[in-house]
Amino acid sequence: VTGVTAVDSLTKRFSFTPKKIGDGIYNVKVRAIDSAGNTGTSAAVPFAIDQRGPVVTIKTPMTKPYATSPDIAGTASDGSTIADVSFSLDGGKNWQAVDDLTTLETASISAFVFTPPKLDDGNYDVRVRGIDQLGNTSWVAATLIIDRLPPRLGGVLVTVGPHVVPVSADGTFETIVHTETSVSVSYVGGPTSVSYTIENQGNA
Repeated sequence: VTGVTAVDSLTKRFSFTPKKIGDGIYNVKVRAIDSAGNTGTSAAVPFAIDQRGPVVTIKTPMTKPYATSPDIAGTASDGSTIADVSFSLDGGKNWQAVDDLTTLETASISAFVFTPPKLDDGNYDVRVRGIDQLGNTSWVAATLIIDRLPPRLGGVLVTVGPHVVPVSADGTFETIVHTETSVSVSYVGGPTSVSYTIENQGNA
């Protein structure tokens, strides 16, 4: 050890810093030898090294769109106590505490839940950040899709070869029988399927 100083003729004070070691729980023992060769060993004293932020997991499905802001739930786990869990809806620029943070089996595992405020249609960069009692921080990201409005169809483009076919205001058009006709429809609002109906109003 280093930093040995004498308190009196029979007592010495010491200190030492362990070499750099990885995260985990360790037991330290100290051995002392006197001038006669007698040896004494201390009882084991445990200590923990924790240099990493909590492992944050979002359990709410984030791959599907939501019509309203969902309850977003998950867990944060760490080698030491979870001190705080917060969330951001703007990619980490602004943070606010989750609505509920509950300790599970041990202080190193916590469950969280929060409900974002009412949001307009769009994709939101959600991040959940965990902080342990030592100040180690980590976060996880996901995309929240809010889709409140129904899809809207845009213009219709009908072509026969290189020629554009006029379309009336009610969506009908005339083309030549047995001729390959291309119909292109634009839409917004994220529809998952588009269907159409063709009616022959002339002679077959």
